Amino acid sequence: MTAQYDIAGTKPESLIGHGIAKEFVISGITPNDFIKMQSGLEFDMDDLRRQFKKHCPDYMEKLEINRPSKAVEFCFKVMNEIGPESRKVKKGTRDKVWKFIFINDKIEHFVYIDIYKRENAQFSPKHEEKYMFLLLEEAGLLAQETFARLVHIAYGLGHKLMTPLSAACFSKEDIGKLTAELNDTEVNVLVSINQSTQSGGHYLQHGDIDIAVCATIAATRNVKDKGLRKNIVIKVFKQYMNKGKMPNNRRLAIISKYTIGGVPVEYSYEELLRSYESEETKYSALKRAKAIQESAIIGTVIVSPSPDNLSPRPGPAK
Repeated sequence: MTAQYDIAGTKPESLIGHGIAKEFVISGITPNDFIKMQSGLEFDMDDLRRQFKKHCPDYMEKLEINRPSKAVEFCFKVMNEIGPESRKVKKGTRDKVWKFIFINDKIEHFVYIDIYKRENAQFSPKHEEKYMFLLLEEAGLLAQETFARLVHIAYGLGHKLMTPLSAACFSKEDIGKLTAELNDTEVNVLVSINQSTQSGGHYLQHGDIDIAVCATIAATRNVKDKGLRKNIVIKVFKQYMNKGKMPNNRRLAIISKYTIGGVPVEYSYEELLRSYESEETKYSALKRAKAIQESAIIGTVIVSPSPDNLSPRPGPAK
């Protein structure tokens, strides 16, 4: 015989005067889910590509100069329309969403791009058979994959493609000189600059820590608060380091010469490493303190009141 309990709206008498902060309905998660959430590794670029391709079938497919591509149009809209528009939305205002309709075999698929400017806004990613929700950063990363292919095609036709963000940090006229000093090819440098100036570029194949740091310094040149500016730069530095992308003193020095606005001395290679190591030391100390605090928490199970479980609590042992 299986017992059934109706606990809706019930609360132990001793807690009648307490307000419910939040209610959880526990259905269970896997250890794998827990590890992903606890370690902060929930973002999976490969999975994002696979999910998006269900709605945009020609995504990551070979591009032909005169053949229409849904992936190319999505890339254009994200980089040239949604990106600039989103930067005009002020923090604290109503969130905006952009809706894309992909018609595949006469079936409509919907992809929504959302930006969150409100305080405490929560994003719940949903990927279903016919629709998908994306954060603006995720949409930008998807677009960069297509843009890299377009850079190669355009370069063969005599054009140097740069995103609005990369063009704000590096001059197109300097790409040739920068390439020569880096002993690389122009098309490779263009792709790296574009991917490294993208938010979340550390997830991309050609995201480059040296370019990303210099670009962040250029992008924050009008930030008056020096402490805030440095924190932003160090955050980007950490993101790339944590993905196994190591900085190079020589390359950083070369790239800094061609960064619009230049690179102040406080952002030297040695100072960046020193700041990074200091941040990591603080983070490790906080993590240890949190672990000690959490290990001291004693969990208590509270059952719903019933004639059988409302007996007085035993007093302390004598």
